[in-house]
Amino acid sequence: MKDHTRRAIAYVVLRLTCEKPFPVLQDHAVSKSFRFDADIAPAKTKISVFDRTQKCHLKGAGGGGLYTLTPDGTGKPISLKLREGQFDGFDYDSGKPYRGTVNEKSVSLHDTEPAKDFQYSGSYY
Repeated sequence: MKDHTRRAIAYVVLRLTCEKPFPVLQDHAVSKSFRFDADIAPAKTKISVFDRTQKCHLKGAGGGGLYTLTPDGTGKPISLKLREGQFDGFDYDSGKPYRGTVNEKSVSLHDTEPAKDFQYSGSYY
């Protein structure tokens, strides 16, 4: 999965699972902050996030913990399944699955393409 796509997935997971709408995602692998704009329907059935730092969109729809998201550029979908404290999915661009955990304002994402774990956290600045 591309770095900016991985960050956007982590941000979506935070927005769907946390009550606080964090506008910033800290990417601990690169020690940088990334600011996002989000439009998420109240019933969490439509999602649109924009990474202001990387200038890229991720849009999708779903419900009941199952979502299909599509990043600008590739046009290839990414599935996302949320369960309490956990998530997983498949990136059709890389052809690889991913999985992770979410706890309050932190996301740990294991991407099987590089076979690495990535840590993110939500922030207000």
